[in-house]
Amino acid sequence: MPSQRVQSLLQRLSVREKIDLLAGADAWHTAAIPRLGIGAMEFTDGPNGVCAWSRWDANGQQKATALPVGICLGATFDTDLAREYGRVLGEETLAYGYDVILGPCMNIVRTPLNGRNFETLGEDPQLNGRLATAYVQGVQVTGCGTSVKHYCCNNQEHERMRGDSVMDGRTLREIYLPHFEMVVREAQPWTVMSSYNRLNGTYVSENPLVLKTILRAEWGFTGFVISDWGAVHSTVEGVTGGTDLEMPGPAKYRGDLLMAAATNWQIEQAAIDECAGYVLDVVERSGKLDGKPLPPGSKDTPEHHAVAGRVAEEGMVLLKNDQAVLPLDAKKLKRLAVIGRNATDFRYGGGGSSSALPTRLVQPLEALKEALPGVEIIHIPGPLNRDQPTQLDVALGSPVLAGDGKAGFLVEAFDGDNCDGTPTATARIEKIDIRGRGNNRPFGLTNGRRFCVRFTTTYTAGRTGMHRFMLRNSGTARLLLDGKTLINHRSSIEHYNASMEALEFTLPAEQAEASLLLGQKVTLVIEFVKPANEDIGWLRAYAAAVEDLQGTDDIAAAAKIAAACDAALIIAGMPVGYETEAKDRPHMRLPGAQDRLIAAVAKAQAKTAVILNVGSPIEMPWVEQVPAVLMTWFPGQEGAKGIARLILGEANPCGHLPISLPKRYEDNPTFGLYPGSKHAVYGEGIFVGYRWYDTRSIAPLFPFGHGLSYTTFSLSAPRVPASATLGKTVKVACAITNTGNRAGRVAVQLYINDAVCPHRRPPQELKGFSKVFLKPGESQVVEFTLDTRAFSYIDPDTLTWRADPGRFNIRFGLSSRDIRLEAPIDLNAG
Repeated sequence: MPSQRVQSLLQRLSVREKIDLLAGADAWHTAAIPRLGIGAMEFTDGPNGVCAWSRWDANGQQKATALPVGICLGATFDTDLAREYGRVLGEETLAYGYDVILGPCMNIVRTPLNGRNFETLGEDPQLNGRLATAYVQGVQVTGCGTSVKHYCCNNQEHERMRGDSVMDGRTLREIYLPHFEMVVREAQPWTVMSSYNRLNGTYVSENPLVLKTILRAEWGFTGFVISDWGAVHSTVEGVTGGTDLEMPGPAKYRGDLLMAAATNWQIEQAAIDECAGYVLDVVERSGKLDGKPLPPGSKDTPEHHAVAGRVAEEGMVLLKNDQAVLPLDAKKLKRLAVIGRNATDFRYGGGGSSSALPTRLVQPLEALKEALPGVEIIHIPGPLNRDQPTQLDVALGSPVLAGDGKAGFLVEAFDGDNCDGTPTATARIEKIDIRGRGNNRPFGLTNGRRFCVRFTTTYTAGRTGMHRFMLRNSGTARLLLDGKTLINHRSSIEHYNASMEALEFTLPAEQAEASLLLGQKVTLVIEFVKPANEDIGWLRAYAAAVEDLQGTDDIAAAAKIAAACDAALIIAGMPVGYETEAKDRPHMRLPGAQDRLIAAVAKAQAKTAVILNVGSPIEMPWVEQVPAVLMTWFPGQEGAKGIARLILGEANPCGHLPISLPKRYEDNPTFGLYPGSKHAVYGEGIFVGYRWYDTRSIAPLFPFGHGLSYTTFSLSAPRVPASATLGKTVKVACAITNTGNRAGRVAVQLYINDAVCPHRRPPQELKGFSKVFLKPGESQVVEFTLDTRAFSYIDPDTLTWRADPGRFNIRFGLSSRDIRLEAPIDLNAG
């Protein structure tokens, strides 16, 4: 129910003004109604740092503290730390003058190939929900709002704009909604973002089941529903289905179209009033009805850096540590090999809308050199960490020189169908990257939708041998070396995708090779033609020496140097663009020749540790050969220092996997179901992540909840009552002791097994966790309070939560496959 003040405003607003409130004024603002003192709210992308797209100064887009990504936060298993993480985001959002940050991202990790897995918190709704609730509470205590996303079932980027997530009601309510319910009920977020996809045939943005029946009627949500940017697909249905605010603005489906619908009785006035009331309630909450200034914020402070560093350290997961290879003893080290491209091109975050620009960034190689001033550190880049040639981009080290003697390309642009005659515009650029739709034309061109562009540069070969060149383009493009055509590529329009970034994978490419000598300079020309009858103009060009992709010589050199050192650290992972919004990964392997690099170095050097800079599961064919593996995710701007501290034992690893790591992609429950066509059938049902591996008795590579420490822990003294009564809470507990010689933190995990359920259930489900700190020899009792919901499942017939009387088993452990204690409890009818 809107407040009395909002109800009064609704009576004074005209129909047109109410409709104006239901769409953004521009890309980031709600509409203002000055005559009634209604101010505009402003949004910013998150969720792991303020992405100040609309804040520029003389140095370009403004920067913010880049926190570790969501999957790293999930790996902390620490609600207190999640609350601090949220507080930092709230303070920095306010400092930049924004009212709401778009986050947290809390979609369930269903498939390992989802390009956006790094943004979310894990595969389990209990873990996801508890951490997201603390995150939202941390943000909103500052006076800043949140937008929990993406509600709901946006679990892959393939066909995300129009794909249909097809599932039964039990799967929806038991796996893909409980964490959203937890946040709505316990943290009361200002807004919920409706996702792009369809759900069982209906776009979520106009789906009354999830937006009105469940979100509002069942859970009592009082904020407003905001669409993901471009997720509204209708005029009347979007309003009546439950999306209150269409973004971005100006209105595409609302505005004049909605006014016409109201005038022609296609929509009831009450539906418009309802949406406008929800929007105004949050505008009032933000202070924009009173013209109040934003609460004070702060940004880029030492305290914020400290929180970012702590989350990075506590989210890194020590997967393996045979023979206690880690930590390295700095006193015994004389020569250390640091191998891999990610040592100097570290991925602190993933790609897409969550790409916050860091205020500072230290590379792992720098951090290790700073931490080991007396050690000779030898860096070997090794082979390229990518499957295809590198994009021609000065920032990526492309050996290109424009005619003016500066790095880059000379550009000549033409308003026409070919590159003949006098160019309309000229420029010098540092990379070949054309991305535009409709009348969005590059380099100041103005004459209609067609255009042509010629890029010219001098390319210098970095080694002797075959070099591979590649074009990925819409329209027609050709590549010439010293005047001879090497590639002539016409791309079919059927490959276009609604997302511009997804064209990196969905547009076809053509490649060819040429033999060059070390230091040879060739004139490289690329011509691109965009026809008038095609909507999209898109071009990227790539080049690399074939040997740089295969890496045979680089791998041999790395192994030789590693053998001559006291230890080797391989920092392996993803290059820029391989884990990003708008596209999924093509496979579950490390790209390029990194797997062969790791195997060769491990064979040459017994004390080898692999540091993984990835945001999703990867296959590890070398895992038996490598004694130590540390998963660092994309750990934000302070992450490299955390790596150095953990490697040298200045900090003790305490992260736990928020996702299962399968041995191979074929073991994953979505194999054979993902990606689907436009229909993603969730045929695995409720058996997601560890639920699948436990049910099918498939051994994962590393299980959900797994994480080693430099100390050891034991669990004892389970306290579980013999019986409990439906409808009442029950307390259970166990003791944990640090049995090693280092202080450390660890997450005690509680799983429940339903022994007598009449319907299929997973063998166990996470129902609680608690992160504790213990000194050597110290013990602590960890207590959990379980309500009836903890024993419940969704009845497939009534689609309501149901707990059956009978025998349950309470399990305490340090991972889903490391259960240390188990005790029965009988649940009795009330």
